[in-house]
Amino acid sequence: MADVVKEDRYILSNISSNNNKWWDISLQDDDSVICGWGRVGEVGDQLTKRFTNTIAAGRFYDSKCREKHKKGYQPLRTMSTSGSVIRTTVNKDNLAEIATKQIEVSSPETVELIKYLTQANIHSILNSTNIQYDTSKGTFSTPLGVVTKEAIIEARDLLSNISTFIAANDLDNKDIVPNINKYLMLIPQDIGRSRPSARTLYPTLDSIQRQNDILDSLDASVESIIHSVPDDKEGHEESKVFEVKLHGVEDGRLIDYIRTKYRSTQQAVHGSSVLDVKRVYKVEIAHMSKAYHQHLYCYTIDNSIGMAEDDEDTGRHIWELWHGSKKGNLLSIMAKGFVIPPRNSGHCTGRMFGNGVYFSDQSTKSLNYAWGYWDNQRDDNCFMFLADILVGNYYIPKSSSESLPKPGYDSTFAKAGLSGVLNNEIVVYNTAQINPTFLVEFSRGGR
Repeated sequence: MADVVKEDRYILSNISSNNNKWWDISLQDDDSVICGWGRVGEVGDQLTKRFTNTIAAGRFYDSKCREKHKKGYQPLRTMSTSGSVIRTTVNKDNLAEIATKQIEVSSPETVELIKYLTQANIHSILNSTNIQYDTSKGTFSTPLGVVTKEAIIEARDLLSNISTFIAANDLDNKDIVPNINKYLMLIPQDIGRSRPSARTLYPTLDSIQRQNDILDSLDASVESIIHSVPDDKEGHEESKVFEVKLHGVEDGRLIDYIRTKYRSTQQAVHGSSVLDVKRVYKVEIAHMSKAYHQHLYCYTIDNSIGMAEDDEDTGRHIWELWHGSKKGNLLSIMAKGFVIPPRNSGHCTGRMFGNGVYFSDQSTKSLNYAWGYWDNQRDDNCFMFLADILVGNYYIPKSSSESLPKPGYDSTFAKAGLSGVLNNEIVVYNTAQINPTFLVEFSRGGR
């Protein structure tokens, strides 16, 4: 069987001409060239052409690549599956193995929780789009391969551009099309055979949010399970993905405190109010805790306030607030912390008060995000973080149309009845102001 000498992979997406196709070519060491082509998400066809010598095969190979370039094909921004581009990955079920090995736990119950969150992480990605999971390598990929970090970064910018047209209800603008074409060539997806349009692909900001969630999941999940050490380097230490302690809380008084805190702001108007506290876990994410306490120390010195002072005059507070997130994102948060998107991606992320991390003192307001209220995917077994937040000197906006964050303020306090919202939302724009302390599990009736 012949071996591959070199290979190239290309993609062409143009929704105006209903193009969404891949093309690849490989030069074999028996002087043959294999070409493959098809629509993204489909197997496609293949043709082998044989030559009498290496020079002739190479010339044909190069001419076909030039031909594709002229037609608008772009090189695939995915990792090679046969060359040296892809980095070493761990074996089957690696995410669960890494998490179980590296997260400090206290009981078999917390080990099972980690396995449960791992499966939720995988499931959330597979259900989002036609993203695939290779259990033998532990990698997520598009239909045409594992996306690169660089491709994800560029894709975020394109989503931001696309969302600007959607927010302005300007989907018929011809300038949106090049952005969609470029996005699909970076993040290949099966969009079917019917002629697509901007309106059918991305009709609302919710559809952009789903794409942004896909990028978040791919970015966090793929990067967290890929080693940065080459195959041929022996004796290397395993990369540290998780520096986390996760212990089940057994203290009945502490559990009662958290349950009471939840119930005190539980609102029947929120769909998630049918849930109650099931279990409480003490969590310590080392890199977040370290950054928080360093920031808190500097802030305390600069502003001459006490460690836990609650000064109503200055508004410099440390508040204990809720943050709800889909359980498929929890391991990513534990591994990488909370992520604040770039400034230009406000529409992509659906954040009313700027690009920050959102919390609330109203429990079921935050729980709605974990429960799936906004995307109509109800999850009666979900989780929230309870975190210490250095709110500091906060600004209360009069509406969501203001430019935020405001210079000179540490956070934004969108106040119910005053800021154009029905529920309180607290936004910080520096992740060093966040220190998660508990992971709280919820279910119907707390069972």
